[in-house]
Amino acid sequence: MILWEAALAALGLYVLVTGQLRVMGRAIQGRRAREVGLILIAPLTLALILALGLGALLAPGDEPLPEDAVDVLSLIEFALVAAAVGVAVYLVFAGEQTLGKVWRAEAESGADPSLSAPQGRMTVAQAAQALELSELEVLALIRAGALPGVRAGRSYHVDRRAVERLRRQRTGHT
Repeated sequence: MILWEAALAALGLYVLVTGQLRVMGRAIQGRRAREVGLILIAPLTLALILALGLGALLAPGDEPLPEDAVDVLSLIEFALVAAAVGVAVYLVFAGEQTLGKVWRAEAESGADPSLSAPQGRMTVAQAAQALELSELEVLALIRAGALPGVRAGRSYHVDRRAVERLRRQRTGHT
């Protein structure tokens, strides 16, 4: 059972650090992805806490746990793993799908399509200029969900109206 818990914890740590998870055509990002990461780490964490607690309660000369107690603890571990996987699957598939369409800009032949955006959309560079931020800050806003963005190839396109709303909020105009 510890192998499954370790595998879930490794996946959870990856999701927690990257803030994104893609599985079976679905993607979650930001806070929800990090919640899934924490849920996947929970079984191993709880098992380790339980083991340390039992180790502290048993004196060095005490008899080992009875076989029935070990079976009950194993069943609890299995239930923790099953619950964590169930909740994680629910969070991934219950929410909105965040994988967006890839818009194909009508660019000049041979031009990089990520350098232009379709009507109503802006590139990250254009949004950064409009918001007077760096491109990295705009990407952080997209990843945090504060600015709707759609991945197009290796770049993002953002909605012009959302950029304008955010610009007005930043300058204090409503």
